[in-house]
Amino acid sequence: MREAKELMELLKGVEDLAPLDQLSVDGVCVWPILRIYTGYRLRELKPPRMTPSRQPRWFRRWMSKRAITRMEKAEGNMNQLKKVDFLTLAYPSHRTDMIDGKAFNRYLDPLHFFLNPKEGIHLEALFTEEKLANSYYSPTYSLLSRLEQARLKYGSSRNGWSDELFRWCRAMQELFNDPYFHPENVSYWLDIVYASVPMFKDIFKETEAKVLFVSAFYDPVLFGAIRAAKEMDIRVVDVQHGVQGEYHFAYNGYKHVPKSGYAYLPDTFWHYTEADKQQTSTAFMPNVTNHQVMGNQWMQFWKQEVKKQRQDDRSFTILYTLGISATLVDGQVIHAMKANPEYKWFVRMHPRAMDRIGEVERELTASGATNWEMEEANSLPIFELLSRSDLHVTRQSTVALEALDFQIPTLLTSTNGFDYYNDHLDKDWMRVFLTTDQWPKVIGEGFMDADPDMCYAKAVVPDWDRLWKGLML
Repeated sequence: MREAKELMELLKGVEDLAPLDQLSVDGVCVWPILRIYTGYRLRELKPPRMTPSRQPRWFRRWMSKRAITRMEKAEGNMNQLKKVDFLTLAYPSHRTDMIDGKAFNRYLDPLHFFLNPKEGIHLEALFTEEKLANSYYSPTYSLLSRLEQARLKYGSSRNGWSDELFRWCRAMQELFNDPYFHPENVSYWLDIVYASVPMFKDIFKETEAKVLFVSAFYDPVLFGAIRAAKEMDIRVVDVQHGVQGEYHFAYNGYKHVPKSGYAYLPDTFWHYTEADKQQTSTAFMPNVTNHQVMGNQWMQFWKQEVKKQRQDDRSFTILYTLGISATLVDGQVIHAMKANPEYKWFVRMHPRAMDRIGEVERELTASGATNWEMEEANSLPIFELLSRSDLHVTRQSTVALEALDFQIPTLLTSTNGFDYYNDHLDKDWMRVFLTTDQWPKVIGEGFMDADPDMCYAKAVVPDWDRLWKGLML
C-alpha cells in the first residue's frame, strides 16, 4: 500500500495527463468518479465491489434477475417510499451499528432526531440482504432490488463515452501496467453511476424530498444520487464522517476545478471543525460549494441521548481499530498484547474488511495472546466501545478523532498516521510509535502531559429550524 503523500503526488500528476473536462459520459464530466477510482487503484486496493465478471452478458443478466428475486424477498419487511422533507444516503460499505436490534448509522441517523418534526427516510444501499434493518430513528427503504433493476434496464454507459475517456483508460493502463484501467473494468463503476441517475430521479419524484444528506460521497451509487439531485434542484449535503486532511484524496488535492463546479460533487459540506472547513473549501472552491462548521453531531447525540457511562471497576482496556491493508494485525500490537496480559483488547475490524474477521481471529489465536475480544468489538457501536476504553491504538483510523471527544489517547503505528494527524501530535493526545520497545512505558504511564480540556469537535448546537430554512434558499 502506498503512503498517503506519495499517493497524492501521483494523483496530481494524473490530473495533468488529459483535459479533464473532456473525460465525459453523455457530455457530463466524470473526473470526480475517475479520481476516486484512480485513488483506490494507485493505493493498490481494488475499489469496493470491483469484481468484473468474465461470464457472458446473458448469464450475468440471468443472475441479476435471480438476485432481484432474492433481494425483494429480503426487503419484505422494509418500508415503502412516501412524501418526506429529506432523505439520507450513506456510503454502502460504511458500518451501520446496531442498537436495540435496529440499525444506527452514526453519521446520518442523528439528523432524523435533530430535524424532527421534519420527516425523512434513510435509503439503504448495502449490498447484502442480511444487513437490512430499519434505522433507529427513521424508516428505511432498501435500494437493493431497485438498483439491480436499473442496471438491467440501462445497461452499459460506454455508448456515451467521449473519445478522450477511452484514450485516458488506455494511457492509464499502460502507464501503471494495471488491467483495472481497461475500459471494460472502468465501466463497471461508470455503469452503476449511469443506472443510478435515472433511478434516483424517480425516487426524488416519489418522495418530493428537498434535501439529500450523504456521508462519504465517493461511491458510484452516491455519485448517481448527487447528480440526479442537483439536476432536480435538490440540495446535497455531505456530512463529515472522519478525517478530511490534505491526504484524503476524496476531499483534497484537486488541481483543476471548473468555475461551475462538478455535477458529481455535493454542493454543501458540513464539517467538524474550522480547520476541516478551511482545508476542504480550498480544495473544492468556496465560490461553487457551501461549507459550514457543525461539530460532530452524532457524538453529541450519543452523549446527550444515550448517556452511556464508563465503568470504573473494569481492567485497563485498549481499543485497537484495524485498517484494510494486506497485513491486518501489526506485529507490534501482538507483542504489546503478550507483554501486557493484564490488559483487555477490543479488536475492531474496518467495515470494508469484515470478510476477513476469521483470518484475524486465527492470526491472534496462533500468536498465543489470549487477552483480546472480537465479538463485542464488532457488534457494539464504536462510541460504546470508546466509553469502555482507556487507550486507542490504530495505524491511521479516523476513530482517532472520535477518541479525542471521549478524551481517550491514541497510539498511531504508521507513518500515514503521522501524516494524517500531524496537527494533533503537539496536544499530546496522539503519539506515533513505530517500534515495540516504546510501548510498555507508554501504556503503563499513560499520557501524563495531555491537555485535560482537549476536544476535537467542540460542541456545536445549531438552530435547526434556521439551518433548514438556509438549505431551502
